[in-house]
Amino acid sequence: MPSDQQPEETTYFIDAENVAEMARLAHQDRLLTKEMGGLFPPQLDLSTIHNVLDIGCGPGGWVLDVAQAHPIISVTGIDISHIMAHVLDCSVGMEAHTSQYQNTMTFLKLIQPFLLKMNMAKKEELDALYKQVPIEMNSDEYCSLWYYLSVWSEKPI
Repeated sequence: MPSDQQPEETTYFIDAENVAEMARLAHQDRLLTKEMGGLFPPQLDLSTIHNVLDIGCGPGGWVLDVAQAHPIISVTGIDISHIMAHVLDCSVGMEAHTSQYQNTMTFLKLIQPFLLKMNMAKKEELDALYKQVPIEMNSDEYCSLWYYLSVWSEKPI
């Protein structure tokens, strides 16, 4: 944060920017989902649910789980914290798909010499993988979420 700006005032009694708090919330999320018996109540007819908004989503664990388990449901999570995780839907037809596809193909080419040198795979296996990835990533059934965390800091003076 630039030195001429003051931290935002908040009435939230727990520091929403604290990494330990984020970890506690992620653990709590897993426990609650497990104790509830799943993401949604069993009697809920999910065929009528098309959009879900999770206000106060914390680290976004439940939002991610719903998006992965029910790809036809559009899920959005918002939180007071500026450091909580962000998710991009990189499924076929989504705006982020092309970028993810290009990055994946570039990564696969760049990592090949390392994998060969470390004897982790044979050239034939890597070539086959490089041919298979575009087929799968461009199929109509391809669903993908890109989970990322934005972090910034300042060098101390």
